Amino acid sequence: MILEMTVIMMVMMMVMVMLLASRYVKVPPNQAMVVYGHVFPGGKRMMILTGGGKFILPIIEKFAFLNIGTRTFKKSLPEVKTKDDQLLALDIEISYAIESTEESLENAAEMLLDRSEEDIQSIVETCLEGKVRGICIAFTSTKIVREKEGVRAEIIKRMNDDLGSLGLMVEDIRIQEDELMKEGFEKYQQLREEMHAVKEEYGIHG
Repeated sequence: MILEMTVIMMVMMMVMVMLLASRYVKVPPNQAMVVYGHVFPGGKRMMILTGGGKFILPIIEKFAFLNIGTRTFKKSLPEVKTKDDQLLALDIEISYAIESTEESLENAAEMLLDRSEEDIQSIVETCLEGKVRGICIAFTSTKIVREKEGVRAEIIKRMNDDLGSLGLMVEDIRIQEDELMKEGFEKYQQLREEMHAVKEEYGIHG
């Protein structure tokens, strides 16, 4: 009888250990684990972990993962109108991620947890196109080529102002303008220099 009870106790302990082990969830690299289902310390409705792991309480707690790694895609924007009524063809490569601050992680958990990667990229694409077209219409085509880094920085700033409420952050943007546009700009610069030389030769001012 004592032996049987001992065996039963050992089996129960093994089952308990296996149950606890199955409820321990590790956070994968480049992921944040969002645990929800009850009120956590501090009155928060969720707990967000970016490393380590946690025992998930049966029935009470549920969890999901957020991708916090860098994501990259390319976007071609034809017929981007400028201030001088030129139409540019721009190829843009953009890198973005969920920002690692506590506030940004909470925003992302609230707004993006149930969205697919395709949905999130679509949000970023829409924001990118709107900001690029909005900025380019305020500058001439020559200025966009000449001050490409400044234009790039302004696009990133404006996008982050909008995407920050979703917990997203644009890390980098690379802009490649159409070769015909570059060629046209170079010819324009050459023509200006030639006109300046002629004015200097004949003493023409203005």
